[in-house]
Amino acid sequence: MSINNEGFRDDDYSPEDSYTMSCDNCGDELLDGYGFGLFDDLIEVAKRDGWRFTKDESEEWYHYCPSCAKRLNLRIGPSAAQDFEGVGSQ
Repeated sequence: MSINNEGFRDDDYSPEDSYTMSCDNCGDELLDGYGFGLFDDLIEVAKRDGWRFTKDESEEWYHYCPSCAKRLNLRIGPSAAQDFEGVGSQ
């Protein structure tokens, strides 16, 4: 799993206390050096930028940057589409 919540609390936001996403294949970060205060914002930008999300058999999420997703021929599967339905589409 490559989404990290760096000590974020809703009532005490700072850029250091935020969500980040890195590729589980190559380690690249979504908007390297920038954290998102809200999980929905992170997912919205990741989807917009072509990141792909998949779940394994044990329900663990994996995240892939556009380059790795293309190289691995990944698409958003039904599980990911269902689980993230409505996230970032407000």
